[in-house]
Amino acid sequence: INAKAHDDITVLHEAVRNNHVDCVKLLLEHGADMFATTTGGKNIFHLMAENSALLAAMTAVPDAAATVNEQDMDGWTALFHAAATPLKEETRGRILTLLHEAGADWSHRSLSGQTVLHVAAAHGRERVVEEYLLRRRVNALLDCDEDDSLALDACDQSGSTALMLACQIPPVPLRVIQVMVANKADVNAGNHVGQTPLLMASRAGKEDVLLLLHTAGAQVNSLCDWGSSALWWSRQR
Repeated sequence: INAKAHDDITVLHEAVRNNHVDCVKLLLEHGADMFATTTGGKNIFHLMAENSALLAAMTAVPDAAATVNEQDMDGWTALFHAAATPLKEETRGRILTLLHEAGADWSHRSLSGQTVLHVAAAHGRERVVEEYLLRRRVNALLDCDEDDSLALDACDQSGSTALMLACQIPPVPLRVIQVMVANKADVNAGNHVGQTPLLMASRAGKEDVLLLLHTAGAQVNSLCDWGSSALWWSRQR
């Protein structure tokens, strides 16, 4: 039952991939290895991050929580996959709740240093951004996060914050950026080459974001390390 095919895929992995809830339950009841991973390091939580029915069935299995924070080859957990996968927001909300109740670690960092907030912002997932910020506020109220593990302005290996990623990717909705700015994200932070959210928005041609950042106090005359300004980038378009 736990034999592996190409890429170390098991029957359980295939059942999860094809959304066969009853088959997944049956396999688990008969000893299928819930901890098995594919060649890419993905376990069944990673693969089922887009299916709330499967996730509900899985979280009811004893010891399932032990795999909810397992990482794939990029250091992504199931929570990261839930943030990146295209889903209806109602479905995403159920999945986030199930993962949280199963013990998902919202403070986890990927191998590139990104948080769930980075991934959510880069993919324009407003629901995940709001959930992350909610966990952050709860921690602040309970005074239980001295290390600020759910930092709003956490930087990845390139020095980029979640706000920077949202500002430089054209399809990201304005609302996602508004939520982060309203929660006091640093609009003047710079990455390792001095690029700020304003510079990134200008380079991406996002005029509505430029207005939002300017209103929030972004410095319009800031320069990146090679001397380019927001105005210079605007003139290149």
